[in-house]
Order: sequence, then C-alpha cells, then structure tokens
Amino acid sequence: MFRWPAFPVLWAVPADLLLNLHFLLYSPCACPPCAVRSRTSPTRSASRIVIAPVALWSAWEGYEGVYKSLFTVAVVSDFLDGAIARMLRIESDLGARLDAFADMLTYLVCFFAVGWLWPDFIFDRMWLIAFLLIAYVISFAIGFLRFRRLNAFHSLAGKISAVLMAAGLIVWFIGGPGWVFTAALAFTLLSALEQIVIASVIPLWRVEVPTVWHAVNLRRTGHPPST
Repeated sequence: MFRWPAFPVLWAVPADLLLNLHFLLYSPCACPPCAVRSRTSPTRSASRIVIAPVALWSAWEGYEGVYKSLFTVAVVSDFLDGAIARMLRIESDLGARLDAFADMLTYLVCFFAVGWLWPDFIFDRMWLIAFLLIAYVISFAIGFLRFRRLNAFHSLAGKISAVLMAAGLIVWFIGGPGWVFTAALAFTLLSALEQIVIASVIPLWRVEVPTVWHAVNLRRTGHPPST
C-alpha cells in the first residue's frame, strides 16, 4: 500500500534537476568562469536533504517499504546530481559542502532507520559500524578544527564506498545476502581512515582530493599532482 510520507519526495528529484538546468540556461555572463560560478546551484543536494527527515519519520513509524523507497530515491538523486555536475561543470565550495552534508545526513539517517526497522541487521555489524562512525567523527573533527569547514574531499575511495554502501543496502532490501553490505562497510572504514590522513596532511581546505598521494603532493608543492 502506498503511504503518504512518500509524497514530499515525488517533486524533490525533478525539482533538483530543473534547478540545475535553470542555472545552466540563465547564466548572466557567457564567459566560462562566470558561467560556471553563476550556474552553481545551492540547491543541488536539496532532494536528499528534503528526503532525510521524511525517511527518518517513516522508519520511526515502521513503514519499511516507504523507507526503502526513500533511500533508493536519495541514492538515485545523488547519482543524478553528480552526473549533472560533471556534465555541466557545476563546481563550487558551497556545492561541495552541501553535497558532503547531504551524504552525511543520508547515511546518518540510514543508521538510525535501519536500527529501528531491522535491529538485528545492525547488531550483527555493530563493531564495524562503531569503528566507522568513530573514524568519520575524527575525520570531520580534524577538518573542522583546522579549516572551520566540513570535509568535502570527494576522494576516489569515498566515491567507491558510497556506491558500495548503497548497492549493499539495496541488494539486502530486495532479499539478497547481507555480506555485500558488510564488505561495503569494511571498505568504507578504510576510506574513512584515508580521510583522516588527508584532513591531517593537506595545508588548506579544498575539494577533490582523490587520494593520500594527492594530499601529500599538495602539502609539499602547494599543487595537486597532474593527472
């Protein structure tokens, strides 16, 4: 049975896409640098931020199917946001910080929601999840204390771990094995440890630090390595 808590997100993803297209089509300046800046939509991650509290509420109320649907919509929105950003070259510090915040919010809600709805699934992996949460708290604490901003490194391992985590949960949602999500958690823990190193090494806050090697090179030369 279709539940009403899903209604608020029916418009969220298309609205997100339309806002990005609006910033593309109505740039006040035609030159590439100004066009990119003016196309930078502060609402690029709006759909996931809107979905998060609705998903949390639906999990609290015990709507398993609704939560699964909302999580899937959030993942698809994240993928579409990233694809559009790369295609249109929509890049900014604000966009990167909002994207990082939306990711963190999505998976923080996921932790509580899955814990409420399927506690055994969480308890079976509690130690791994606890280490992962501690690693992320340390990473964000280092970044905030050093730069007064949330980390938004968009590392290669971080991008892979986001795909693996989402895939692992969706596979389990449709009745697949839970080990896929467990393997994704293990990889994500390695990614979180890498982000601790990156946050400790880089001399200034920046987005797109793919690996520790890039962070070390940035600290040594002031520039990321050429690719």
